[in-house]
Amino acid sequence: ARGEPQSVVEELRAANPAEGWPGYWKKRLAQIDRGSARYTLWWAKAEMHAFLGATNEVFECLEKSYRNREYFVAQMKNHGAFQPFRSDPRFAPLLRKMNLEP
Repeated sequence: ARGEPQSVVEELRAANPAEGWPGYWKKRLAQIDRGSARYTLWWAKAEMHAFLGATNEVFECLEKSYRNREYFVAQMKNHGAFQPFRSDPRFAPLLRKMNLEP
């Protein structure tokens, strides 16, 4: 939460001990959704949803990242956070859209 207002940072600190990392990522996503966090890339949201195991949200955010031409989306093929989603039928077609081999 680098560069964030102190209130945003404190909210994240409180979430982690209460619920661990899943609590942190849920709180961070809530901050982004309500606009209290700095601008965040769709790629980053996909990564956070991946940490939570939220499959549909992962692909929704990756698709938006692709449509917005975010640089990092090309890393999804080898990024560890997305390995559990490689067997999903949406994974390979998204890679093909970016001219990457599944």
